[in-house]
Amino acid sequence: MVVAGTMVVAGTMVVKRTMVLMTRKNKERFIRRVFATLHQLKNWAYKTEIAKGYVIVTQRTVTKGEDSSARTVKIWLQCDRGGTRKSKATVRCSGSKKIGCPFKMIGKLDASSGNWSLVVKQKDHNHEPAVFLEGHAFARRLTPDEELLVERLYIQNMEPTNIYLTIRKQNPQSVCILRDIQNVMKKIKVKMYGDRTPIQILEQMLHEGRYVYHTRVNPETNAVEEVFFVHRYSYDMWRAFPHVLMIDTTYKTNEYRLPFVQIVGVTSTHKSFCVAHAFIS
Repeated sequence: MVVAGTMVVAGTMVVKRTMVLMTRKNKERFIRRVFATLHQLKNWAYKTEIAKGYVIVTQRTVTKGEDSSARTVKIWLQCDRGGTRKSKATVRCSGSKKIGCPFKMIGKLDASSGNWSLVVKQKDHNHEPAVFLEGHAFARRLTPDEELLVERLYIQNMEPTNIYLTIRKQNPQSVCILRDIQNVMKKIKVKMYGDRTPIQILEQMLHEGRYVYHTRVNPETNAVEEVFFVHRYSYDMWRAFPHVLMIDTTYKTNEYRLPFVQIVGVTSTHKSFCVAHAFIS
């Protein structure tokens, strides 16, 4: 029975979008809101609770139909500290932030109107609001626009630290950390390169760039241990100025901890140019 949330205007009853329902069974007060789409429902629930210092996540959903006709018809939202720890590890016991928070919302799809109704079943939390949201992985997730920005800057060979600083500068409210940027970059690499290894990617780039290159493979492990490559323009420059060559190697700062060798030449006008590069074991 609807007993609140109404007002009378010029003799006409106008029902507010928010209704307070009183059940005869337990007299609990449930707050209901109506949304046009599921995305609007989840966005409102998340922003409302995040402003209070709580993070809301999806507990479970119910879908109907199969393949392309499948659609969500019911959703349960809860606090990210809801539920209980389910780990059965005995050797390494890790902690958990789940403390059984009772907060719960339920969203249902109205098949006739196509609208979504959201009912707050339990509005109270059993813990204090978070002061810093960096410890909540769901709150740190990047928006689609931010992920596109990360992809664009990654293609421009920008370092992860600089990408992170750019994201935080454009969106001061973002609570993402450097690890989140690195995780997005890993997804971008998988999308760009598929299941190819870095050595396969390097060899393709050398082939497409018309480099002169040579690789040495360990006959026992069939692993590439050394890569030497020269660009054709650098080769022509070396043929013209072969008198001075400077060879230097960096420390093992790459992923495979292989020394990186650089060979540099000098022109007659005392300008340096790169002759060749190599990864050696």
